[in-house]
Amino acid sequence: MVVLGGLVLVAGAWVVVASAAFDRSGRRRSWADRAAGTVLLAVPRTKGGTDADTPRALAEPTVHARSATPREPLRVDASAAALPDAPAWGEPLVALESRTVAGERPVAPSAVASVGGAQLLVIFDTGQRAQFALPAAVLFGRAPVAEQPGDVVVAVDDPDRLISKTHLRLEHDGDTAWVIDAGSTNGSELIDDDGTVHVLRPGSRTLLEDGTRVRLGERIFTLSRLIGGPV
Repeated sequence: MVVLGGLVLVAGAWVVVASAAFDRSGRRRSWADRAAGTVLLAVPRTKGGTDADTPRALAEPTVHARSATPREPLRVDASAAALPDAPAWGEPLVALESRTVAGERPVAPSAVASVGGAQLLVIFDTGQRAQFALPAAVLFGRAPVAEQPGDVVVAVDDPDRLISKTHLRLEHDGDTAWVIDAGSTNGSELIDDDGTVHVLRPGSRTLLEDGTRVRLGERIFTLSRLIGGPV
């Protein structure tokens, strides 16, 4: 019975669909369409139309062809790109100018530093010694008095009082020495290595050679130039 009922339903549905072929109005309405009052319309396909189910072709990308002409290399100005030249090897550098702060006195180099720390050593025949920095101006006598600022005075031991109060002036610049008789009573003399004696004229500046001895009255001294500190 169930199978028979199913066959009846299928046959009935087919008859309803096939009834559209017998529609005299040409609208191809089935019995169900006439009962419901519906009309099936067939819209013709246009030539320019596109089926909704058909995917649209993507637009091809536009390709711009590059020019085959080679590009010119970038030009750089050599004068602008060049680095400043370094000073040549051995070229002296410019010393910076020293500045003195206002109210501050510049320090003058000492007399000792000007001749590399040289010292002058005076040795008398009695063993008396005197040493001072060069350059120097020295006055010898029994009780000498400085004549100029910076003069060094050396009182010579003279029990017999044969040496004048200010007897002799010695000047040494660090390299060369001169002697001047200061108008002494008993005079001054230079004695060479061979024993030759040269009497000094008062007030005359006379060069003192290395190794030459100096006589004041009965006292004789020699000079020695030292490099370094006191001995």
